[in-house]
Amino acid sequence: MSNSSSITQFLLLAFADTRELQLLHFWLFLGIYLAALLGNGLIITAVTCDHRLHTPMYFFLLNLSVLDLGSISTTVPKAMANSLWDTKGIPYSGCAAQLFLFVFFMSAELYLLTIMAYDRYVAICKPLHYRTLLGSRACVHMAAAAWASGFLSAVLNTANTFSMPLCQGNAVDQFFCEIPQILKLSCSDTYLREVGLLVVSVFVNFGCFVFIVVSYVQIFRAVLRIPSQQGRHKAFSTCLPHLAVVSLFVSTGIFSHLKPPSISSSSLDLVVAVMYSVVPPAVNPVIYSMRNQELKDALWKLISGKVLQPQRHLHDSPLNSLPVTNTSLAVVVILANSPAAPQTAMAQCRYKDIEGDHAKSLAEVEVNDIHCSPLVHKSSSFIRKAISFHAQKQQMSNGSSMNEFLLLAFADTRELQLLHFWLFLAIYLAALLGNGLIITTITCDHRLHTPMYFFLLNLSVLDLGCISITVPKAMVSSLWGTRDISYTGCAAQLFLFVFLMSAEFCLLTIMAYDRYVAICKPLHYGTLLGSRACGHMAAAAWGTGCLYAVLHTANTFSLPLCQGNALDQFFCEIPEILKLSCSDAYLREVGLLVVSLLVTFSCFVFIVVSYVQIFRAVLRIPSQQGRHKAFSTCLPHLAVVSLLVSTAIFTYLKPPSISSPSLDLVTAVLYSVVPPAVNPLIYSMRNQQLKDAVWKLITGCFSGAINCPSSSS
Repeated sequence: MSNSSSITQFLLLAFADTRELQLLHFWLFLGIYLAALLGNGLIITAVTCDHRLHTPMYFFLLNLSVLDLGSISTTVPKAMANSLWDTKGIPYSGCAAQLFLFVFFMSAELYLLTIMAYDRYVAICKPLHYRTLLGSRACVHMAAAAWASGFLSAVLNTANTFSMPLCQGNAVDQFFCEIPQILKLSCSDTYLREVGLLVVSVFVNFGCFVFIVVSYVQIFRAVLRIPSQQGRHKAFSTCLPHLAVVSLFVSTGIFSHLKPPSISSSSLDLVVAVMYSVVPPAVNPVIYSMRNQELKDALWKLISGKVLQPQRHLHDSPLNSLPVTNTSLAVVVILANSPAAPQTAMAQCRYKDIEGDHAKSLAEVEVNDIHCSPLVHKSSSFIRKAISFHAQKQQMSNGSSMNEFLLLAFADTRELQLLHFWLFLAIYLAALLGNGLIITTITCDHRLHTPMYFFLLNLSVLDLGCISITVPKAMVSSLWGTRDISYTGCAAQLFLFVFLMSAEFCLLTIMAYDRYVAICKPLHYGTLLGSRACGHMAAAAWGTGCLYAVLHTANTFSLPLCQGNALDQFFCEIPEILKLSCSDAYLREVGLLVVSLLVTFSCFVFIVVSYVQIFRAVLRIPSQQGRHKAFSTCLPHLAVVSLLVSTAIFTYLKPPSISSPSLDLVTAVLYSVVPPAVNPLIYSMRNQQLKDAVWKLITGCFSGAINCPSSSS
């Protein structure tokens, strides 16, 4: 142990010895981590999306929230995993990476807090020079300097710390890799270099702290001279949260690194580390919004959907339904002369001919060329918007001129939109949790390393990808009240959706073959479904899905679109895009769809034939327990196949006479959202072996079967 190169892992400090307290710590850290993610995420979103918050103070606050998310994500998830799985180990390289990122984020945060103190000092003490001293370029340079300084500090400290030989074992008395705790493991005559670097860092940090204190002394002196009580209150409400964060962060951080060894203990070190590494990222959003009315208003409007309320699309306006000729332009005029409510009137605006019968194109029309009836107030900005819209509509005969699509809204009222958001959020989280548990269990439990569970793992990965393609965008649209999706975004969504769904159906066919061989030809199972054969089959399913996605996406988006850009679906679906194409241009994609359906039908026939043979073999089993086990394995597979195939085929082959937006929406949800969410339940409900493995993974009692986390040594 004379050299650190012989150490392959470190042992972190466990929060507790009993299983109950470990789970309690897991849930406590999970609550804190989710609170930090939610709070800082809301601040980042609010500052980014609300143009009223595009000021230096909120720009620095945005950077602070990003740093807080980074710092808490570096330490807390690993501590949660150790508590959940009852482990202590962290690899040598993982410890180095954790220390580097932690020092990087923490150092950059202290420098950023110093810059924020300077920002408040200039805003309150030198308001006339604020724009000059804190312009856009200056703010960017200051933030970049903070990030770069944090990076430099992290490189120096990490390189020095992990270049020392370690002679005192590998047990770190902290829940994450911290410099003082690693120094305790070093040889007594070799850590002076890192101690020297720490002293320099402490002096720099102390200099930042002195600068912050001096800035606030000047700020409070200026605030006390403000005659208006409201002005003083506003200044204090802005500055005091900043000072509170700095005090908590600096005091606990300095105490952690400079406390005398005589008062050092594992419990004290743990509490102090939590105070300066976990608490600030979680409480920063509360502190900065609690006394800041402007930020609270922005957050409330963001949550209620008002900040990102979309601008009215010209595609949805009455202009879309008016005839446009080569010499006339229909304009909608909002008359504000009614005190009760604005009235909408129509007027015709005509423009001059340039050369005889040849009129200007709409894109070239100038406002001064337009002659309107007296009813129309010739507002140049409005007329330009109308001209631009109709120029776009004239060019809409080709899909290349379209830069976005409008998806189907779940509801018109705000209450129903939020209801759909929470419903989809619950389904999405259930799919993430269920499929994630299956993936983790199969990966980590060596007893589940069989062909059946290998294919089930691939199915869970495909399910996660499939539901992540459609549901998050639908959730965002419902939360923010928007409908638009960019042209490239729609193409990417369709490609990924077709890729994952096609691969999933191919994989379900392979899973039917796997069950057929296992039950009907058990003696040949090891030969027909060896490791190499399973790998080739899974690769073939993924490759086939990719091929299908390339062909369908290329064909669909090469079609000229003549029917507008409104899709009657909550995601980009081939049948809905075909409705927008020219009537004589979509036959190529229809032909490809027919070929795809024939292949799909062949796979379905193969699955049905396989299950017919399986059920015939199962009925000949004399043991009732054997029949029960076979049925419990096969019926969930058949249920998933039936739900996926029936709803998907109905979506693509239903007659136009019974098609409606509500029916299309329900059908799409049934084949694109429900299977990924219910697959984990279906496959574990009647599979005792999988249920046992999942339960033992959750409780952490079956740690011997877990190969992923580092086991303690």
